[in-house]
Amino acid sequence: NSTPEAQERIADVLGAIPYRNSLPFLAEVRMTSSVPEVRGATERAMLRIDPSALSKSTPELYLELANRYYRQIADVTSFPTEDFQLLWEFRPQTGLFMTAIRTPVYHEAMAMGLAERTLKLEETNVDALSLWLASNLRRELQTPEGYENPAYGADRRDAMYFAVAAGSTSAQRVLERALADRDTQLARRAIAAIEQTAGATSLVATKLPTQPLLAALTYPNRRVRYEAALAIGRSQPSQGFEGADRVVPTLAGAIREATAKYVAIIAADPEKYTSVRGMLEKEGFTVLPRGKDVAELMGPIAEVPAVDLIVSVDPTVEQFPMIVADAAGSSKLSATPVLGLTEATILPDLRSRYETSQNVAVRPLALNEREIAAAVNQLIDSASGGPITSQEAAMYTSRALAVLRDLAVQNNTVLNVADAGTSLVRSLTETQGEVKQQIAEVLARIDQKQTQVALMEAALAASGSERLELIAKVTDSAKRFGNRLDPRHVTRVLELAESDNIAEATAGAALAGALDLTNEGLVPMILGETQQAAR
Repeated sequence: NSTPEAQERIADVLGAIPYRNSLPFLAEVRMTSSVPEVRGATERAMLRIDPSALSKSTPELYLELANRYYRQIADVTSFPTEDFQLLWEFRPQTGLFMTAIRTPVYHEAMAMGLAERTLKLEETNVDALSLWLASNLRRELQTPEGYENPAYGADRRDAMYFAVAAGSTSAQRVLERALADRDTQLARRAIAAIEQTAGATSLVATKLPTQPLLAALTYPNRRVRYEAALAIGRSQPSQGFEGADRVVPTLAGAIREATAKYVAIIAADPEKYTSVRGMLEKEGFTVLPRGKDVAELMGPIAEVPAVDLIVSVDPTVEQFPMIVADAAGSSKLSATPVLGLTEATILPDLRSRYETSQNVAVRPLALNEREIAAAVNQLIDSASGGPITSQEAAMYTSRALAVLRDLAVQNNTVLNVADAGTSLVRSLTETQGEVKQQIAEVLARIDQKQTQVALMEAALAASGSERLELIAKVTDSAKRFGNRLDPRHVTRVLELAESDNIAEATAGAALAGALDLTNEGLVPMILGETQQAAR
């Protein structure tokens, strides 16, 4: 937009400033200008700033800068403690024009703009496309409620539209980035896009060096694990793949474990541990035993499905960063948010160190119960979308049971529903109503003695219409797999068949028939001797 003379002067000025963010713009002018003086000035400037940049393509330099904005590197943020940043635009009529933009969405706006410049120069750049998609999804996640983003107008389609339109491979690249960055909310959005666009094969066998959706099955956040398993399970894969054995147990875990909340407290002082523990238990957390550091807690941590929060109570300024680093380096804790409750003297130092982190927060140790609860909820919401609510847990339960039932109906040999047998048997005793019947439906399709026995035990413990429905499930199991019941259960079946309750008697008789009892068991029922013996 400038004359060659102005371009040459600007390049010389930029060369005198060691500001590497100007490199891609200098490279583009160098690439497009036909004026030798301009090309020479841009080369001199690039040489002064970073000689290695001369060997890189312009799209490569734009993409590097886009990634720096996406990762929120300190030197790309002009006003790190302010609520607003500035977007600059050159207008030929008026010159430089600035627009204020909220800080939570500033870096995404810049990353998207630079990714777009990369794609204009190189349409086939898959890394630029996936970065744009990731930035757009994250922009949507981080936009303050009610805020109109000047860099992304309300007339533009939502981020999921583009994520789906780009195809499953691009969405897998977004998931790969999210998993590497431990960005839980972005990972969930990427999985949602993958589920809508990928077939059974492409879900678990991508064109990428890694298999992001399979890696998500071991991600240290239950939502991500559940949603990855649901996506794979719904696809009904017909060919085996590495990690297939994790899918069904993860779906079973979504039924039993979704509502549980676990917190690890790191505290040297037992009294402070006890005080904070009481506050967190009131918020519904199951609190692990006290540990003085992350290493001391690894035993208890290994025994729970996931840790939703780590609270460090009264750490020193040296200890807290070590706790954060140890958690980040642990396969089970790397996505777990860390809350530091510290003395006022070290609070400013630690706060400034972690002010841009979504996974780490530092608050005064002197907070009251209500304020600690607010800090906990705010941090978990920022890191992972908040604790799993009862409504959300019910949704996971319903979806997981539907997928397990479909896998059982299709007799899927890749994802064996029998792997969930033991867990579902436990769930049967812990649930009521419609969920109990859905679990029974799946158990009736598993060829295991324990599942048929569990169904019978549940039927005997129930009454009314629930008992009739459960007897019907035992009957279904017997018709598919034969008699797996113990003799004591058979005796109870015969008693049910002679019940004064016509509905129960009919259901018991149908079950007796499905069990294909020998004459020894059937004749007494015909002669009425079972009922007489019971009297």
